[in-house]
Formats: sequence, structure tokens, C-alpha cells
Amino acid sequence: MKKRTITKNEKFRTDASRLLKKLNLIRLLERNGQVRLTGSYAADLMNRPDIDVYVVGSWSRQAVIRIFTSLLGRLRVKGLLFFDWVKYRHPDFPKAYYIGIKDNFRGKKWKIDVWFLTDRQVRALPFGSWDDVEISEPQRRTIINFKEYRDRHGLAIPSFMVYEAVLSRKLRTVSEIKSYCLGQTKKRP
Repeated sequence: MKKRTITKNEKFRTDASRLLKKLNLIRLLERNGQVRLTGSYAADLMNRPDIDVYVVGSWSRQAVIRIFTSLLGRLRVKGLLFFDWVKYRHPDFPKAYYIGIKDNFRGKKWKIDVWFLTDRQVRALPFGSWDDVEISEPQRRTIINFKEYRDRHGLAIPSFMVYEAVLSRKLRTVSEIKSYCLGQTKKRP
């Protein structure tokens, strides 16, 4: 793996941990459900200032709005967003409530995606919460390098498709992964 790409991944992961600690976000969310750090942070595959968090429990719109309101009063961040993907469906998102957190930290614009899911929903998602996903070092290098390629070329490919291409389909080259992911993107409604 290119040394610059590895260093970038390590820096993002370190900064992500520092930001979570600064915001005290995990503790604030743990009051409401089981918190699972997921995605590129959990898998140590970061190439963007983006953190994914699941809060697992049983959710109503009103309960998540109460959490959102609580966060409004406690977090000192650039912005907070609430989306109801239960009522207003989107093919790329789970049928769940979402709180997005935007903040500037260490010279980067960070995004934290907080999804309020049931345990059943987490188990149904590709790679769930990363608890039982094993990634070899060659797979890790392939994923990080492809994500770097994707971003450099402005390709609209979600990370979960890259993970699927490498971890489930066992694809290795940039052209194989790109072809697979773009083919999957075209199939979505």
C-alpha cells in the first residue's frame, strides 16, 4: 500500500477518535441504546473525515427527536440534521431515523452519521456492525487504495459496495472493483 495512503488512513482514524472524545458523543448516545461504531472507522479503512455510528434499540420518531433535541443542547458543532427515512424512503438508506452531525476539526470538515436501528436491521445490513468481519492485510490495502482512486476520480460508489466487491466477491484490481461497483449502481432504482 502506498505509504501516503496508509498515513492518511491512520491520521483520519486518530482524528476521528479524538473528535468522538471531544464531543463525548458515545456517552451521550449510550443513554438511549447500544452504540456501535461501524463502517470505515470500525474496519480501520478511513480515507475521509466521516464516522458511522449505529444506536441499536427500539425507535419511534418521537424518541429520536427527543435525542436530537438533547444533542442540540449539548453538542457544540457546526450543524445537526434529522432525517426520517422510515416515512420518506430512499433506496440507499435503511428504513430508519438518522441524525447527521457536521463539525470542523483539525482543519477538516467532519461528518458523523448516526443511524437509529433495531438489532434485526443491523444484522440485515451488508457487513452489519463489523463485529464478525475479518479483513486480511491485502484486502485492507486493496480497499483503501480503491477508495482513494474512487475519490480522486469522482466516482459515486458507496463504500459498502467496495467492501462487498473485495470481501465478498474477492475482487482485487481497480478495474474489477470499478466494473462491479458501477454495474451494481446501475441496477439500483
